[in-house]
Amino acid sequence: MFARCADVYHLAPKVFIPGHMTAVAVQSSSLEWKVGYLKQLDAVKVPQEQRPEVLWMVDPNDYLRPLVFDPKDDRWRGAGNRARGRD
Repeated sequence: MFARCADVYHLAPKVFIPGHMTAVAVQSSSLEWKVGYLKQLDAVKVPQEQRPEVLWMVDPNDYLRPLVFDPKDDRWRGAGNRARGRD
């Protein structure tokens, strides 16, 4: 699981919202998966400036809160992470 998550940076996403982690793990363990994901990025040496913004979902609170993005926001301009000032 972590290897696939760490590989996502090759796609140069601006935002990464992983799926429902507790579907395959103990309930309320989502934050443990987040720590593991971040450690995996460190282990495969993904530079901070190439990492997407991670919006981690935690049951049940985050699934009840809508995620809203403004398509006019400067973060969406350009390719890869450059829109966030990360060249």
